[in-house]
Amino acid sequence: MSGPQRMPAPPWRELDAGAALHALRGFAGAHGIGADDPVALAFSGGADSTALLVAALRLWGPQRLRALHVDHGLQSDAARFRTHAQALCAHWGVALRVLPARVSAARGDSVEERAREARYAVLFDAARALGCTWLLTAHQADDQVGGDGA
Repeated sequence: MSGPQRMPAPPWRELDAGAALHALRGFAGAHGIGADDPVALAFSGGADSTALLVAALRLWGPQRLRALHVDHGLQSDAARFRTHAQALCAHWGVALRVLPARVSAARGDSVEERAREARYAVLFDAARALGCTWLLTAHQADDQVGGDGA
């Protein structure tokens, strides 16, 4: 006869969130992210947004998080990125919504700038629709956690 079985730790518990967790903890404290508020998180599936997601999981657990993956349809690997994001979120128990973003650029416009504008528009709309006051984003340029009030 065996005793009660211990549940294994969530798979993200073993990952090192280090600097991202420290930065997120400081940001959340400084900006008053409430203990029960749902939090939206832009999740491309890349290294930076994965580090942010792991930090958010360590800080709050999966129940509060709403991962948002934007698919502009501009890259040949867009379906592979989407599938990767879906698989990680499913494995870690995080709700994920895939958001299509239409990008239209006139001649002379920067496609990257128009894609960024479209990305933030759909992210903010989705965060609001999900009842999230906060939208967290990870930025490669300065390697810091960022957040915008949604």
